[in-house]
Amino acid sequence: MRGIGKMTLARRAYDDSLFSQYFDKRAWITVSQEYQRSDIFSGLLKSLKNEQSNGSAVELAKMVYQILIGRRYLIVIDDIWSTKAWDDLKMTFPDDGHGSRILLTSRILEVAAHAGSSDTLVHQMSFLNEDQSWKLLQERVFRQEYSCPLHLVEVGKKIAKNCGGLPLTIVMVVGLLCFSVCAFPEDSKIDVSKLIRLWVADGFLKPNDPFRCLEDVGEGYLEDLVKRSLVLVSKKGPDGKLETVGIHDMLREICITKADEE
Repeated sequence: MRGIGKMTLARRAYDDSLFSQYFDKRAWITVSQEYQRSDIFSGLLKSLKNEQSNGSAVELAKMVYQILIGRRYLIVIDDIWSTKAWDDLKMTFPDDGHGSRILLTSRILEVAAHAGSSDTLVHQMSFLNEDQSWKLLQERVFRQEYSCPLHLVEVGKKIAKNCGGLPLTIVMVVGLLCFSVCAFPEDSKIDVSKLIRLWVADGFLKPNDPFRCLEDVGEGYLEDLVKRSLVLVSKKGPDGKLETVGIHDMLREICITKADEE
């Protein structure tokens, strides 16, 4: 089911530091219902080489194969909808006994069963129970503390229950609960990950590349605002990514005025 956490679980595995050390090559591709083989292979090459490649589907598939052969790789194929899609792709991935892995996410059990072999693990996602839903809501609203004020516990649990056990619904509701003109107090350092989650929850981000997740799109927008001097960098991480940002007082006044108008 959409929003049950398939992509989140796959992303946790894909980004795990032990996995990044274990596998020589990693790539992430989203297939969806409508796809072109050439686009898929081009996306895989971009993920593997961080550069754009052109050619026919056959030529691009050969390039993918040549990069992967002899190496231990992890390929995530996200949101695959049909057995045909897997059949179109599977010959591109060499199986040379080096411990490589392919991780698929799909809403259709038949697709997972078709892609697997006798030793394949098919993990079916389940809805969160009421306790898990409430824990997730607390974690997202109150960050590290996980401690909800007593006078909000009853209504908070009702909100969590009404999300129907879907993690994405809970995250979107959190975005609505946390968002206001005063979401970030004056002169505060704005946590980039929280800001982008709010953008996602409010539907501000539109994917301009089928191979990029919304979080990456948000980071791109934010970096563009920094280049225009509309957003000030407060802190960067060891990898150079933005961690906290801020805005000038004058820009803040403009934002508040615009928010009141809209």
